Amino acid sequence: MSGLLASQHVPAAFVAFPLSAIGAWQNLCEGWGNTLRSRKEITVAQATQGTVAPHLLRALKQNSTNLLGHEAVIVKHRARQVLTALRTLDDRLQLVSWWVNADGSLLHTGNSPVQMAAIQQVRLVRARNYVVACRTKTGEMHLSRWDVSNTGAIYLAGERTHAAQSVQWLEMAALDAEHIVTLALTDGGVWQLALWQLQDDDAFRLLYTEKILASPVSECKVGVLLKADGSLRLLTVFAETLAALSVHVWHYQPGEALTFVASQRVQPPDAAAIITTAISGDQLMTVVQTLHGELRLALWQWAADGTAPFCQADHLLHEQVGYCTCQKYNDGFVLFYRTLAGELQVQHWQQQPDGVIGLVAAGQAPTTIGEVTGCDARLEGNAPLLTATIGMQGAVTLTTWQ
Repeated sequence: MSGLLASQHVPAAFVAFPLSAIGAWQNLCEGWGNTLRSRKEITVAQATQGTVAPHLLRALKQNSTNLLGHEAVIVKHRARQVLTALRTLDDRLQLVSWWVNADGSLLHTGNSPVQMAAIQQVRLVRARNYVVACRTKTGEMHLSRWDVSNTGAIYLAGERTHAAQSVQWLEMAALDAEHIVTLALTDGGVWQLALWQLQDDDAFRLLYTEKILASPVSECKVGVLLKADGSLRLLTVFAETLAALSVHVWHYQPGEALTFVASQRVQPPDAAAIITTAISGDQLMTVVQTLHGELRLALWQWAADGTAPFCQADHLLHEQVGYCTCQKYNDGFVLFYRTLAGELQVQHWQQQPDGVIGLVAAGQAPTTIGEVTGCDARLEGNAPLLTATIGMQGAVTLTTWQ
């Protein structure tokens, strides 16, 4: 795989017009259209005059957690329970579990002892156990496994430190209950893709590694697509410092190694940084922020042969945004972002049977300046959406939405 080019990124955006009206992005992707054909045409509908207005999403409660941190990752545990991996202000790891009440208030149900020291990044996914990956100041990658009881009690199940090369950035995804992948950027500018198996004795077994030589890359995101035949596609989305974005597609079959399938690369009209990526149905969604502060969304459609996706649309979401994240939601997705005016915006976009993606619900609430993140999946009950904001002083606030 040494011949693979490094990835980069593409600005994504939302506007209300059919795909045929898109100019810049169609020009960028015109060369792909002859070889990669769409399964169905997708248009974008927005709530404008003469169309049905989106439903109102209402913030139920803004819950002060009394926690302080630099980073928080939220994963659904079950029904109305969630698990949070927190990088504390002193750069240590702590896991905290919560129960969401019907009125939107939160009940703190458990927490782990504070773990490790000098971590710079944390990631959390759910496989057979909950798996946490941490990047330390010395460049090591530390993996740990955790069990969470029905009541929310948290137990350490196993751990491993992997320090083959110094790591500058880290991403992780769960492929199935027994396997995870990590994608780490080394000091040498090489991306290392690794496939891990969760052993019965609560250990980690390294099954496969692949190096992706690339041009200078600033960041990366990872996504997983489940195909109808039960096989998986792993997507790695790279943002290059030369203002380009590329998508690499890998095939995964349980019991087999990852196999490279295809890649696509595009040069956007304006340099941008990846904010988030998500996969919903047969679409890859990439949200980016341009150098001018615009928040944009790109929609990528899978080719008929199931290999590399191609960019179908580019939409402007907001002119000035401070931070944004995305959550899967049935046949669509939910965006959470903070405007420079100090509002936390929530938008639910959904694909209709006729192939139109429309804004079906939206809401806003005042928020503090800082980072915004959201739970990875919809919760059950009266408060299905959960967002977290981290203020300038590290205060973690969890907001529930109806």
